[in-house]
This record gives sequence, structure tokens and C-alpha cells, in this order.
Amino acid sequence: MSSPSDNRPLSPSPSSKPVSRPTSPTSIDGWGSHAGTSTERPITRLDDTFNFQIVVFQVEDTLFQVLKNGFNVPGTPFESMFALPQTPIDIVNSPIEGSTLSDPIYLPGIKVKYFRAFLRILYPFIGQVPVVGYDDWVGVLDLATMWFFTEIRTKAIAALAELIKEKPILERISLARKYRVPDWLKDGYVEIAMKRPLQLEELLPRDSQFEELSDKDQNSALYWKESSEKWETTAQNWEAVARICTIQTNASTSAMGYGEQYCDTCAKYYGNSYPDYPACKCRIGTMVEEVFRKELERLKDNVEHIEPSLPVTTGKKKKKKKGGL
Repeated sequence: MSSPSDNRPLSPSPSSKPVSRPTSPTSIDGWGSHAGTSTERPITRLDDTFNFQIVVFQVEDTLFQVLKNGFNVPGTPFESMFALPQTPIDIVNSPIEGSTLSDPIYLPGIKVKYFRAFLRILYPFIGQVPVVGYDDWVGVLDLATMWFFTEIRTKAIAALAELIKEKPILERISLARKYRVPDWLKDGYVEIAMKRPLQLEELLPRDSQFEELSDKDQNSALYWKESSEKWETTAQNWEAVARICTIQTNASTSAMGYGEQYCDTCAKYYGNSYPDYPACKCRIGTMVEEVFRKELERLKDNVEHIEPSLPVTTGKKKKKKKGGL
């Protein structure tokens, strides 16, 4: 007679044959899979976003080695420059400009301090010194406008909105025309039109600005270029003076007809009882928009600025002077 213990299942005993176990994953693709024990490496590829190349620029006597992706922006001259084809023979005989420290892309007519400030905005790395100075932001605006970096141009205009108010009116108007910022131009005209009496020296250049040209070679192209620009600016300012005089006359005549008034927006009284304030700032602003409409519209329609020269790729290795870069 068998005992109850004889009906219990037998305890497992070690097998003489090895037991196959699932293999540990060797790659992300094989995680949790029991598909086999293949040792083939998975196919890898470059990430579409974090795939950076280096480009080298020369500004004055300084080399800048930066991420190429930052400059390869649609609509900028760098987009077409980097898209230039190069044959295998070109690659062997002459490396692509900007690919090495010995073959930089030269950017003529640009100051190192302004290019460095532009790079700080283009590459906002953590812990980097921010751009805060007026001159640096003007340099950023100049390069962003010249190279059609729209977002950086907008950021520079916003940063200068408060800083520029501390500058003389003539400088503000000059920058507004040069970089085509209609709001700065309008604000300058309104501020001048609000003053009694009209301060002509705020709109007209000093004689010293023309005396600066006397030390330069009058046969040089630079002399005639700068001279032409100064006379053109003077003509524009005289025309602006005449129009502002018209605005002041119309504002005074209108105030006499309507008597004393109060502007809720300006929170001030104005009219014939206030000789220093014949019209509120709101009304003067409306008049400036009407009288200077064409000039303001031209600034809105055209944001191109082509000085200094745009960078140009020759496709050939540049010859460097002895002792230089």
C-alpha cells in the first residue's frame, strides 16, 4: 500500500542540458524582444535637428568659429551662399570657404564688437553675457537689417525702444531713416512739433559734421559718398522743418477756433489759453501721420539696408598676406 507522499510530484532535478534563456537587449530596438541573439549593429542616422556643422568667419583680424545652422536661415544671403554646389575637384583643390580656420568667410566693413553682439543674440547660450548697451544693440540692428534676420531685427528694435529715447532727436531721426523704423521717426517729429518755439538746431546738422570731411581725400569715393549722404540728410531735414512749421500753424489755428479743450488720453488742457500747449500730443501725432504719410509709408515698405557689403563666396581659396590671417 502506497503512502500519500508517494502521490506528490517529484522535485525538479537539474538537467544535464543547458536551459535557453532570453537574451539581454543589446539596443533600444531589441528591448523586451525575444526575437533572437543576433549581434548585428542597428542602423544609425543623424538627428534632423541636432546635427550641427561649423563655419568660420573672419571679421577684421578676428576669427569666429560658430554653428553653421544659426546662419543658414531662409531668406538670408547665407542660405544661398551655403547652397552653392561644389564639385569633387573643387573639394580636393580648394576647401569650402568657412570650413576651416585657414579658409574663413571674410565679412568686410563690419566691426568685431558688433558681430560679437549679434552672435550673442543668435546663439543665446546659458550663462552668456547679455547684450544690454545702446551701441551693441545698434550694431545688432545694423547686421540683422543688412542680412535680413527678421526676428533678430524685431528684437533689436524692441530693445532700443527705451534706450533711444535718451538720445538727441536728430540722432533718433537719423537712425529711424537708416534702419527704416517708422515709429521712431514719428515720435521724433511729434516731439519737435510739440515744442514752442521750434528748435531748428535739433533737426539741422552742425557745421562740424561737414568739417569732418575736409580732412579726407576729396578724390576718394568714400569722401563723395559721405558728403552726398550728409547733404541728402540736410535736405530731408529742411523739408521736415517746413512741414513741422505747417503742423504747428494748423494746430494753433485749430485751437483758436475751438477754445480751451481737454484731452482724456493726454490728461491735459490745451487751446488758445495755453500758448505752450496749443494742441494735445494725440492731435499732433495725427497731424504728423497725415503730413509725413508718404515718408512713413516708405519706411514700412522697404526694410533693406545694403551697407556694408554682403558676404560673398568666391568658391576659390583666398590668398592670405604674409604675416596676416
